[in-house]
Amino acid sequence: MGTVVWETRNTFHILSKEKTSVVPKKGNRFEFNVHGKPVVLEGEALERDPVERTKKGLVI
Repeated sequence: MGTVVWETRNTFHILSKEKTSVVPKKGNRFEFNVHGKPVVLEGEALERDPVERTKKGLVI
């Protein structure tokens, strides 16, 4: 559990307590809190550049 502080095409950099961990998207399932509701996404669905997801309307 933590906060995404940076994202690349294949990873999330997650701040948990005072440590930042690099977590690969592939092979992982992520749960985000969006407007107070949990949303679960497969990492493979997020494997593209953040800018490209925005252009295609895949914004979290």
